[in-house]
Amino acid sequence: MIRESLLEENIDLSSIYLIPVPDILMNNVWVSHVRSFSPNFDIVFARNPLVIRLFKEAGFEILIPPPYDREKYNSTLIRRLIIENNDEWKKLVPQKVAEYILKIRGDERLKAIAGIY
Repeated sequence: MIRESLLEENIDLSSIYLIPVPDILMNNVWVSHVRSFSPNFDIVFARNPLVIRLFKEAGFEILIPPPYDREKYNSTLIRRLIIENNDEWKKLVPQKVAEYILKIRGDERLKAIAGIY
């Protein structure tokens, strides 16, 4: 989903790694867990306070990107719109993301989780 969105924006992926890292729910080893999945890196981009603290304590340089219209681009809002069958959610995500969500029946899965069948 992320890869397709970057390609849609003509972003060169030759030096970008998209690596899914499963959560282990153990803060004391989180940084080493992430590093075990990744090539070497010195800088961490994050807005999550816990991620920032853990990587800062491990000696990494932290860059905090500015928020990007968080009232509008809000995952809770997007999920609610999907559950309510409001197609406005498609305007809040890249086209490839909307296509992927529909392809994997993510909309139906969200409705099932919400108890709407």
